Amino acid sequence: YFLKIAAVAAERSTCLRHHVGAVAVKDKHIISTGYNGAPAGLKDCLELGCLRDELGIPSGTRHEICHLFGRYYLTKEQLFYHLNVILKYLCMIPLVILFVSTTNPSEFAASLNRIGVNYKICYAVSLALRYIPDIQREYHDISISLQARGVEMTKKEKFFNRLKNVVTILFPLIITSMARIETVSNAMELRSFGKNKKRTWYEARPFRPADIAVMVISALLLVVSISLNFVNGGRFYNPFV
Repeated sequence: YFLKIAAVAAERSTCLRHHVGAVAVKDKHIISTGYNGAPAGLKDCLELGCLRDELGIPSGTRHEICHLFGRYYLTKEQLFYHLNVILKYLCMIPLVILFVSTTNPSEFAASLNRIGVNYKICYAVSLALRYIPDIQREYHDISISLQARGVEMTKKEKFFNRLKNVVTILFPLIITSMARIETVSNAMELRSFGKNKKRTWYEARPFRPADIAVMVISALLLVVSISLNFVNGGRFYNPFV
């Protein structure tokens, strides 16, 4: 009954795109009804026409909150998108840190190889995971060396000066990293890495039922994510459509 009244109220809407009606009910008695449109006393879209239609703005986009400058506006879509990005990184960064800190690179590479990933790619992933703590140690050693030479990096120095001093670490860090990469590359070539189509692994861990369940769930989530791209043009829920 009340939904039918809301539908009738929506017929009075002055919006050319969407007709929305509402009914306020208390103790099964109607208190008020309403519909979307211009405030009382102002000209509506039926008289002026729809500006969004004239500008060719698709439905569900560019809900402007305020004008910033020039042709730039702050929109609800922008805020919602940035909120999604912030939530993504707040969720992903702790998981990545936990993964890197607790995962054995050799066992992880062996597991990737077992599910069909080429062993060359697996070995590259293993080297990358091993390289992260090496970079951290190298950065710490260079930092201590520079501080011993009088370069201040503690909180006693101003922030921007500290930032400038930290940049001086990058060049020697890059040089030492390239030297390390050259050493590893030569060692792999001397051992004829990549000659055979298959290889064995020094460390490997058998799959448990929980591991298989996680892989199945991950594959399903990937399929759902790809499907959503085709269904609604994106992986995220759009509340503005």
